[in-house]
Amino acid sequence: MIAVEFRQTLESIAYRWQHTDDWTARVLGIAVHVGLVRIHPFVDGNWRATRLLADLVFAAVQNPESPDLFDWDVDKAACIAHLRRYDRSRDPLGQ
Repeated sequence: MIAVEFRQTLESIAYRWQHTDDWTARVLGIAVHVGLVRIHPFVDGNWRATRLLADLVFAAVQNPESPDLFDWDVDKAACIAHLRRYDRSRDPLGQ
């Protein structure tokens, strides 16, 4: 079921990203991270592996001329707070 959940989660997130305009790149990264952590797809390193995937998605949607930077050492507490809100509401905007 992990492969199915993984694909469905990413497809759902991609659909929302493509068809709405209320998410920023940062929110997209958080949604990817939380969605994958929820599935727990890796035997070891779920936080690290899912964060890497989220970082890659976050970087891929950036404007290369003026990228929004996300420093895990600085922003970790804020990210964890977003993850907790998203886990409760499934709304990465925390509303």
